[in-house]
Formats: sequence, C-alpha cells, structure tokens
Amino acid sequence: MIDSACNNHARFVRTQLEGHMQFDTYDQNGWVDSAHYNKMNWHDLIDLFERYNRLLIHIISSTNDDLLDKPFENHSLDTILMNKLPGNRPAKLSDLVTDYIAHIKSHTDQIDRLL
Repeated sequence: MIDSACNNHARFVRTQLEGHMQFDTYDQNGWVDSAHYNKMNWHDLIDLFERYNRLLIHIISSTNDDLLDKPFENHSLDTILMNKLPGNRPAKLSDLVTDYIAHIKSHTDQIDRLL
C-alpha cells in the first residue's frame, strides 16, 4: 500500500507537470520484495502509510478543480487502474484519484477481515 501511494504520488504530480496521463505499470511484488517491509517495525509502516496518504490528500485537495476534471484523450488508465477505464474514453485526474481511494479501501477491508 505504501508503494501504491508512492507510485500514485508521482502520477498525481506528473499529470500536473507534464500535462498527460501516460504512466507505466509497476511490479507491485517486486517493490515489496525490494523494500523488505517484513523487516520493518509494524508501527513505523503504519505511520509511514498514514503520513504518505496525508501528503496525497494535501496534493489532491490543493489541485485546481479544472485540472482534476480536464479530459485527457491519451492515457494509460485502461491498463493501470484497479477498475479499468476504457482506452477510448477520455480520462481525468479525478478518475485516477477515485481509483486510488477504492484501491486503498479494498486493502484496508482485507486487513479488517483478517483482524
């Protein structure tokens, strides 16, 4: 979930800086393996996740509504989102934000079920 925050952080900012929504996928398992989260303190991981998402909330809430709703004809949201967006439909930054929130919720729901 931290890696998802990191990758989506880059996507939120790159959309603003580069004016497009063409993003590569990332190897989720590879990121987890490379970060060795299993060797970290659980409380530190929770703190990092919470703080990272507070940053994302700040970035999203500070983003101009016009940019959040701007349609991008060329995008890769048909390949990177949990809830795929058709490639023939323009994508908006708000689509990416909504999917990120749903993605995080799906993981927190999994954790709740385990607890």
